[in-house]
Amino acid sequence: MSTYSVHVTSSYPGVADISNAGIITLGGATGTAILTASFAETDTYDALTATCTIVVTDPNAPEIPSGGGYFEKVTSAAGLVNGKYLIVYEEGSVAFDGNLETLDAASNNISVIIDSNKIEATDDNKNACFTLTSIGNNAWNIKSNSGLYIGRTGTNNGLDTSETATDDFKNFIEFSDEQATIKNNSESHTLQYNAASDQNRFRFFTSTTQKAIALYKLVESSTDVTTIPVQISAAGLATFACDFALDFTTVSNEVKAYMASVSGETVSLTEVTQVPANTGVLVRSMSGSAVTANVPVATGTVAELSDNAFIRGTGAAVASTVGQNYNYILNVVNNTLGFYAANNQIVGVNRAYLQTTTSAARISLIFDEATGITSLQQSQKNGEVYNLNGQRVDSPRKGLYIVNGKKVAIK
Repeated sequence: MSTYSVHVTSSYPGVADISNAGIITLGGATGTAILTASFAETDTYDALTATCTIVVTDPNAPEIPSGGGYFEKVTSAAGLVNGKYLIVYEEGSVAFDGNLETLDAASNNISVIIDSNKIEATDDNKNACFTLTSIGNNAWNIKSNSGLYIGRTGTNNGLDTSETATDDFKNFIEFSDEQATIKNNSESHTLQYNAASDQNRFRFFTSTTQKAIALYKLVESSTDVTTIPVQISAAGLATFACDFALDFTTVSNEVKAYMASVSGETVSLTEVTQVPANTGVLVRSMSGSAVTANVPVATGTVAELSDNAFIRGTGAAVASTVGQNYNYILNVVNNTLGFYAANNQIVGVNRAYLQTTTSAARISLIFDEATGITSLQQSQKNGEVYNLNGQRVDSPRKGLYIVNGKKVAIK
């Protein structure tokens, strides 16, 4: 009878460790630990490896404000001002998608979540916005995010668009029972929603038998937000991103920020004092230990970081490879801090991942204590074999590995 033994490891014992009996113990640190159980090939069984990812977060972590703002329902003409709006069929929880090139199309809408007459602003529904501009005498131009003005010039049901705001594309807006009535220039057609299964679309109708609509105005983020808490764990490094542009100038003794640029197999880190909104960076605790710094929100326009290799997370899993690109997540593996293959781990919206065109088991962080971090380097030496989690393998069996920066299948 064949016998086998299971070998268990943790990539980050400080977060979570596993015993030979399969008992998992949390170590008290925050971060991501990949627990691996494997056994070698025998005359009866093929080699097999199984992994489990454990993410431990700090329940006391400071809340990071959202800069996305929200959409608030307009219930009377007094609340109507120039700005960006969602056109909403409330009962169906859908909004007219103004990002379309063909606006008068079946299912020309996106789903929204309405809570107490408010809709959280997201990238998707902000792209679905229409811009309303007053042209006097209760008349408005309504322009889609795709750059087209909407109205109705024909005699039947439908929707017309124009690249210019001609007189034909005036719309008159009134309110009744907190619903908006949008009529075309001749006031013969009203913008409504057709909820029929083969339609599901917003367009102008000659009758009022379709579904009434409501207007939700975009309310930008609060001007009361003046600082953003940037938290770094005991590892001394973290990635960070948020909805606001940040100015690290006055907190440089506590924390510094770095963008990454890629040239061939070299990833260089450059300190930046101002970071645009929605931009991923690496942040460093200058004490080398855990810190939470209140970084001021930048005033004025902050230039984009050209060719920055950090990408803001979306709260979704990130694949190790996407097309010709390779994605890496900051983590500790075998007590070594570095950027490791993303391996479908989730990257939160306030974190970032590194994207390069070079494959490696690990991208190491190189420190120069006189000047700070200067570069990241590919750490794999010729001939070394790593699994897809970035762990070095001395005696590889069957499976897919990384050798000299390339994927190799061992059969």
